[in-house]
Amino acid sequence: MGCPLICLVLFFLIAILPIFYLYGTSFFPEGSFSLSAYRGLLDSRQLTLLGRSLALALSTAVLAGLLGAPLALLLARTDLNFRKAYTWLYLVPLLIPPPIQAIAWIRLLGPKGVFSSTANTIFPGFPGFPSIHGFWGCVFVLALSYYPFITLLTLSGLNSIDRKLEESGMLSRGGLGVVSRITLPLALPHMLSGMAFVFIFSLINYGVPSLLRVNTYPVEVFIQFSAFYREAAAVATSLPLVLISTVLVLAIAARMRGKPYVSLKTGGQDMQFKLGRLRMPAGLFAAGVALLSVVFPLLGLAHMAGIDHVTHVAEAYRLNAT
Repeated sequence: MGCPLICLVLFFLIAILPIFYLYGTSFFPEGSFSLSAYRGLLDSRQLTLLGRSLALALSTAVLAGLLGAPLALLLARTDLNFRKAYTWLYLVPLLIPPPIQAIAWIRLLGPKGVFSSTANTIFPGFPGFPSIHGFWGCVFVLALSYYPFITLLTLSGLNSIDRKLEESGMLSRGGLGVVSRITLPLALPHMLSGMAFVFIFSLINYGVPSLLRVNTYPVEVFIQFSAFYREAAAVATSLPLVLISTVLVLAIAARMRGKPYVSLKTGGQDMQFKLGRLRMPAGLFAAGVALLSVVFPLLGLAHMAGIDHVTHVAEAYRLNAT
């Protein structure tokens, strides 16, 4: 067999066959054909949770797009200060699992978080920062966790643009006109693909919403499987998520039409636009994204690890003393 055929066979055996097996067995929960696992599918409660999950995923995709796409444009097409450092720094959130990001932000912005405690120490009676718990806190954490996917794919789209098109546009339009009329439209499929992937990842994420006290549809799958031990019902409950994700993946594939998703090319001979008066706002934006997605979460984790270490040492000393 040729290599493509072997890859297709392996893909079917590893990725497709287990899914078919799971959904096939869900129709035989007790050894005989039955639709009992699907009878309660999408009742009023599940519809409410599914709507909330869709709203959460859409809000996260939009916020991640507002962070990731402009950052990619700054890195690929401008003379942004410290551009090479930001080119690698934005990938760091991909190394921190979203639930760990959530735990770090709980330590920073929780009811007794570092920010509020510090502010109360400096300014007694300080009302406190907005709590990270809730719907918008979940959107915030997920967007900071997933925006690098949009940046990475948008960078790939920008790197694949023929430089001659932008150079020709510069003859009749200024830099802003080239960006708005040529650069962004050509990179749009990659931006939308990144946002679609973020939508899917956010839709099926269970860890972050559970930590931030947001009840979402994936909780239903977890309850059926872990609380009630009803594997067939859990598989049936997951069906809407699988269908929505499949439709989006197919739409992404159709939109990309064989274009490469990721290119690791950086710098090179691509056209660069001078930021001029926008240098400071652009620098503040890039620094703010790095601060929120990299520095603060790492500080939160370091603070948590430090407190836990001190607590364990103190407990060990107390036990030894007694």
